[in-house]
Amino acid sequence: MRVRTLSTVSVAAGAALWMGGLAARPAGGALLAQYQFGTTGQETTNETGLPYNPSVVATGVSATVVTDPAGAVGLEISSAATTPTNAPFLRLDPQGNSIDPTAALANSKYFQFTITAAPGADVDLSSLTLNVARGGAGTPRGFFITSSADNFATPVPVTGSPALAANTTNPIGNDVTTARPAYTAVTANLSGAQFQNIQNAINGLTFRIYNYAPAAGNSVDYDDITVNGTAAFPEPASAGLLGLAAMGILARRRPRR
Repeated sequence: MRVRTLSTVSVAAGAALWMGGLAARPAGGALLAQYQFGTTGQETTNETGLPYNPSVVATGVSATVVTDPAGAVGLEISSAATTPTNAPFLRLDPQGNSIDPTAALANSKYFQFTITAAPGADVDLSSLTLNVARGGAGTPRGFFITSSADNFATPVPVTGSPALAANTTNPIGNDVTTARPAYTAVTANLSGAQFQNIQNAINGLTFRIYNYAPAAGNSVDYDDITVNGTAAFPEPASAGLLGLAAMGILARRRPRR
C-alpha cells in the first residue's frame, strides 16, 4: 500500500508560510514608558509613593518606580512655580558634594529606573526624552545619563532645545541653560546596538540620571521622562503555520509500504 506524502513544493511552501508568519507585529506604539510624576495634589517630600511610578507603560514592557538607591540625593514631587500652574514634576536636590560631573559620579548623585521586556516580546529602544530645568539661577547645574548596557561606563549622547552647554570642568556633563518654569527638551539617542533586543538584558535595562549643582538646595527639575521604541510579538498565526510545516516534514519522512 502506497502512502501519499506531501510534495517537496508543499513542504517548502509550508515552511515559507511559517517564516512569513514569524514577522513581528508591533505593539504599544513609539512610547514604551513615561514618568509624569503624578497629578495635581500629589506633592510629597517622601521618596516613595504612587507619583514615582510610571504613568504610562506600553504592552510588551514593564517599568520600575523611580528610585534613589544610593540614598545620596533628595527626591520630591513638587509643583512650585510651574507653567501650567500646579503641574507636578520631580525635584532633585543633590544635597551638596556634587559641584561638577566628576563629583556627581564619585558621590552617586543619581536617580534610576529600569525597563524590562515582557515574556515573548522583542523590544528595541530608539530614544529617551525628558524635560529638565534648573530650580533657580545658580550655575552650573546639569546632568548626564548612563545605562546598564555598558555597566554605566559611558554617558549616553544627548541634545537639548534650547541647547545644553558642555560643562567646563568635565565634558560628560550637560549644563542646563533654562530655569523653572522654562524647561529644556532633551533627547538621548538609544539607536545603538546595545539598546536593541533588550529582552536579552539580564534584569532589564537600567538608566541612571546623574545630577550636579553648586550647593545643597540647588535643585534640578525633571518632567515627562519617556522611553521610546518598539515592542513586537510573533503573529498569532505563527504557531499554526509552524505546525503545518512540521506536519509536512514528518509526512515526507514516513516510509513507503
